[in-house]
Amino acid sequence: MVAVNDSVKVRNIRRNSAVALCVGTAGRPHSFVTIEGTAALNADGVEPIIHQICTRYDGPVRGPEYAVELLEGFSMTLIEITPDRFITWRDDA
Repeated sequence: MVAVNDSVKVRNIRRNSAVALCVGTAGRPHSFVTIEGTAALNADGVEPIIHQICTRYDGPVRGPEYAVELLEGFSMTLIEITPDRFITWRDDA
């Protein structure tokens, strides 16, 4: 995960590295996975990951342009989560 250095998320991790990340489906059948663990902040290697994410979501033309805008406009950091526990649920109804 990537975040802006002065974001609330990063400030919270600096105070307490215990985190939870939950991803769920928007429609039925509803399901989710929650990852609980410890977060570490890392400023190394941000640039290639930003380029990869932007290209994936904005395409090969706009993606690299947007990556440059982000990298020039913000100081970014990686959030690396070491999982301790996974919780899953699926609505089979």
